[in-house]
Amino acid sequence: MPDRQIKALLQSILGDRASFGVPLKTLTTLGVGGPAKALTRPENVEELAAVLLATQANGLPYQIIGAGSNLLFLDEGYDGVIIKLGRSFQAIDILKGDVIKAGAAAPAHRVMGKAIEAGLGGLECLSGIPCSLGGALAMNAGAGDSSIGDVITRIFYITADGKYASKNRDELDIQYRRMKGLPQDAVILGAEFQLAPVPVSYIKSRVDELADKRSATQPKGVRSAGCFFKNPPGESAGRMIDECGLKGASVGGAMVSGVHANFIVNTGEARASDIVALMNMIIEKVEKKYGVTLETEVKIIGSGGEVE
Repeated sequence: MPDRQIKALLQSILGDRASFGVPLKTLTTLGVGGPAKALTRPENVEELAAVLLATQANGLPYQIIGAGSNLLFLDEGYDGVIIKLGRSFQAIDILKGDVIKAGAAAPAHRVMGKAIEAGLGGLECLSGIPCSLGGALAMNAGAGDSSIGDVITRIFYITADGKYASKNRDELDIQYRRMKGLPQDAVILGAEFQLAPVPVSYIKSRVDELADKRSATQPKGVRSAGCFFKNPPGESAGRMIDECGLKGASVGGAMVSGVHANFIVNTGEARASDIVALMNMIIEKVEKKYGVTLETEVKIIGSGGEVE
C-alpha cells in the first residue's frame, strides 16, 4: 500500500494521534535515530488492535515504545509503525490479597510509588529506573539481586492479530534482563504483581539506598540508554570495560562515561552510527582481553526491525 494510503488508514483509526516522519531522536533517552514512517498513540485496546491489524494487512513492522530508555534507533530511521500506548494504559490498581495491577504505559516509578503508599514491598528494585512498566517487564528490569520478575503473577498482552490473552508466572521463562514465554508478536498491556505488607519506613529506606547507589555510580545530566551491556555470568560488564582502559573513549559524539563504563553517553551531537562504532570497539577490546563477547542490554532497531 502506498504511504498516502497507509497515512489515511492510520488517521481513520486514530485521527491526529497518528503522525508521520517523526524523528526518533525525540522519543528516546539516547537522543539519536532517523525518522519513523508513522507514530501512533492508541488510547484503548480496540484502537491498539486496529493499528496492529493494519500493520499486518500491509506488511509493516511495528515497534512498541515506552519511555524510550533502552532503545537505539539507527540513523536510517524505522520503516514501520511506532506504537506508544496512551493514558488509558497507565492505570494502577490495588487489588485484594496485596496484589497490584498496572498498565504497561504507567511509569515504573509510579507503580513502585503506589505500592509504597499501600505499604507493599517487592517493587523497590525499580528505584531510579527511567522506564515504563511495559519496558521494565520486557527487560525484567531490576537492581542488585532482585528484579521485577520476582513478583510477577500474570502478564496481559495482545497479539498482532488482535487477540487478547494473558499468561501466569509458571507459563513464563523469566531470565536475566529478559522476559520470555510470550508470543513473538505480543504487545504487553500490563501485569499483576504479588507483593507483601512491609513497614513503609523500611521500603522507603531500601528505595533511598538503591537511589543513592545509582546516583553515586551512574552518570547524571547526560543522554544515555542506561546500562548498555548485560553483565556476563559472575562478571561486571562495567568493570571489564573499565579495565580495558575505555572510560572516556569516544567516537564522534558518543563516549564511554567516565563515571560508569557500562554507559555510552551522547555528549550532544552523537549519531547512532557513532554509538554503534563505539559499541563494536568495546565488544572487540573486551573479547580480546577476556575472551568474553558482551551482549547488549539495549535493543538496537534498524529500518526493518531489531538488529541482532
